[in-house]
Amino acid sequence: MANAIWRRFALAIHTASSPLSKTSGASTVQPLTWSVLSRIHDRQLATSKVDQAGSTEGELRDRDAEAVSENDQVTPEFTNRNPRNLEKMALAYKDKGWLNSYPRKNYWHKLFVKRTARHVSAWVAHVNGHVAIEASTEEWAIKKHLYSTTDVVARRNLGRVIAQRCLETGIEYMVCDLSDEELEAEGNKVFYEAVTEGGVTFEEPKSIGDFVAEQNYLPENY
Repeated sequence: MANAIWRRFALAIHTASSPLSKTSGASTVQPLTWSVLSRIHDRQLATSKVDQAGSTEGELRDRDAEAVSENDQVTPEFTNRNPRNLEKMALAYKDKGWLNSYPRKNYWHKLFVKRTARHVSAWVAHVNGHVAIEASTEEWAIKKHLYSTTDVVARRNLGRVIAQRCLETGIEYMVCDLSDEELEAEGNKVFYEAVTEGGVTFEEPKSIGDFVAEQNYLPENY
């Protein structure tokens, strides 16, 4: 509403200052001074108050909506579509489960590796079971650059691909499914090193829930 008033005010100034408004036949119009501008402004404000008094609340809202562009309107509800937002802020919950339960579920993302007689596959799964990233030497984009799909070179390149896809997806921290004994094998060791060299860390940051003391609910502890 204020913008409309000032537009009318500017139009009045332009009209009063134009050469045609200075003379009208034989009579002359008072020259434009600050007192004249003040009277014009007061008259416009009085007119707007009368208009507002006779307008309903809905009409005033419609007038304000017309004065604002669509880009200036902000939705009152916001939905965060990044599924890893709480995990990056260390606010996501980690299901610790029972103390002696196996396999453990106290992670957000976990890297799994599977080797068959003809191919090597790796994937990153969320704790809820959803597979976020996967790669395999069975893919033609990877397979066409390899001499063998199961040797050490294949595993090294598979680790590089997994690391690149993790960073592109926004996953920088995870845990690895390979045990210390399995990492002693040359193929697993090369794969592990290729993933870490790609920028992925095999250690997730602690969440807020990790700072709470663990409780053992087994009967023998009571």
